Amino acid sequence: MSRIAVVLACVPAVVVALIGAWGVVANPTGGWVWPPDDVNVSEAVATRNYAEVVRLLENGADPTHPNLVRASLLTSRPVVAIPVEAAVMARNAAMLGLLMNKGAVVTPGMAGKLKCLNAEYPDQDVKAMLDQLAPGDLPHCPVN
Repeated sequence: MSRIAVVLACVPAVVVALIGAWGVVANPTGGWVWPPDDVNVSEAVATRNYAEVVRLLENGADPTHPNLVRASLLTSRPVVAIPVEAAVMARNAAMLGLLMNKGAVVTPGMAGKLKCLNAEYPDQDVKAMLDQLAPGDLPHCPVN
């Protein structure tokens, strides 16, 4: 193989390495690789954006803080929901589990409220998780 062919074969790898090095130097947080969404934790939960949920929580977002969720993400109107409520409303048991693994605490009282939400937004996997957290019948749920 000629020397020119070897150099030409290495050019793509060198270009990729230079772009990667430039990205690390220019933006050490990786924003150009993984651009952050302009959402809060509850909205990231509602849109099933697991990576954004993890990024927000690892950057200090409170998994128990209520957030405004824009219209059409969970309901036809804007709604204020804590992330675990958003997970139940989105019918997403995996997200509910992720939130609890990342520090969201579901007390027995909160589990009752979540069971009421699950009755309104039914999902069997979410129901099974909530039944493990707070065994028993559905509590008295207020009518909205």
